[in-house]
Amino acid sequence: MLYSILNEGLDYRDQETFVVGHKNPDTDSVCSAIAFAALQKKLGVNARAMVSGKINNESAFVLKHFGVEVPEVLSDAAGKNILLVDHSSFGQAVNGMSEARILTIIDHHALGDVVTSAPLKIRTLPVGCTATIVYLEYQENNQEIDKTTAGLLLSAILSDTVNMTSSTTTSADREVVRALTPVAEVADLDKYFEEMADAAASYDNMSDEEIYNTDYKEFTMGSKHVGISQMNMKEKTRVEITTRMTSVLPEVFPKKGMDMLYALATDLENKRTEILAYGEGALEAAIKAFGSADGKRVFLEKVASRKKDVVPKLMEVIR
Repeated sequence: MLYSILNEGLDYRDQETFVVGHKNPDTDSVCSAIAFAALQKKLGVNARAMVSGKINNESAFVLKHFGVEVPEVLSDAAGKNILLVDHSSFGQAVNGMSEARILTIIDHHALGDVVTSAPLKIRTLPVGCTATIVYLEYQENNQEIDKTTAGLLLSAILSDTVNMTSSTTTSADREVVRALTPVAEVADLDKYFEEMADAAASYDNMSDEEIYNTDYKEFTMGSKHVGISQMNMKEKTRVEITTRMTSVLPEVFPKKGMDMLYALATDLENKRTEILAYGEGALEAAIKAFGSADGKRVFLEKVASRKKDVVPKLMEVIR
């Protein structure tokens, strides 16, 4: 009851307010924005879900499956009321975010560098997916979740936790999945996730650079600026994807302005991630952090989480 009272008397209730995730939007970023915007509308806020750019094939599959239109792109946040989901860093945010009025942050990553001139609501939890936190927001505000919203939240959690096999998966994520599955009317979770995975590993009609940029984020590690992309693949596309990413790294390197670039190529079927590196000291840092059988290639024998398995270890060795 007390939690829901906090939403009363908001001074921006009647003002247009945008809910948006990070650049290079993934399924969690897209679906959490839509679901959180829907919750805000239930609470009387004039909220509108947006995306920060072109959505990927997995997200497109999920939205089509549940009959949801793709939100419009928010290209400039300056001067706008903003509710951030799935990130808290200006480097991952829509252009103009430093001049926006950020009112809320809902996220499951390490706290970023977003600063505001006024108090705000911020909720970050160490769970596998922002959608899990959005679900809690619904529960604590005593709002029902319809089939469509349940499907979006469920899909986001399955995506971010790789069908609850990722090291980031928590008991909370599993509990929320159990609660959402019957509401979303998904009869077979494994089959549905396989369909999502097929879409996620499909890069038809995409250039190598577009694939690399699909899920790309930048980090500061010591004195170095590091860009890390992650892409999914199946056994049948493993050689093709790793070859294409190895070729594109030197091409995108001068465009990114980073000191080091990495590509995390995750084989969803064999639960294995190969780390491809480019830039002075990048491969050496990866080998020091994760080891290597031959001194040239780096593998993690699991579906690696960029935020939990890769970034922290690289930060320990990159100064």
